[in-house]
Amino acid sequence: GPPSTLLRTWLAFSLVETGGFAEALAHGAESLRIARTIAHPYGLYHGQLAVGTVHALRGDAGSAISALEQAVRMARESNMPFMATPSVAALGEASAHWVSR
Repeated sequence: GPPSTLLRTWLAFSLVETGGFAEALAHGAESLRIARTIAHPYGLYHGQLAVGTVHALRGDAGSAISALEQAVRMARESNMPFMATPSVAALGEASAHWVSR
C-alpha cells in the first residue's frame, strides 16, 4: 500500500491508544483523504479501518460502525478477503458497544 496512507493509519492506531483521540482521528482522516485522491483500494481500506478504530475507542459507536462497515465492504469487493478479518472484529466490538448503550 501507499506509505502515505499506511503510515498515517498506524500513527492513528498508536495515538488513539495513548488517548490522543483528536490527533488520531485527524491522521486517520488524512489517510483516507489521500487514498481517495489516488483511488487506491488497499489505502482506502486502511483509512476506513483507522477512522473506524479511532471512533470505536473514543466511544462513538455509530461513526465507528459506519466506517468499519465500509472497510469490510472494501476488503470483500477489492478481492482482499484476508483483510476483512480485522475490520469484522473491530465492527463486532463497535456493534457490541452500540447495543450496550
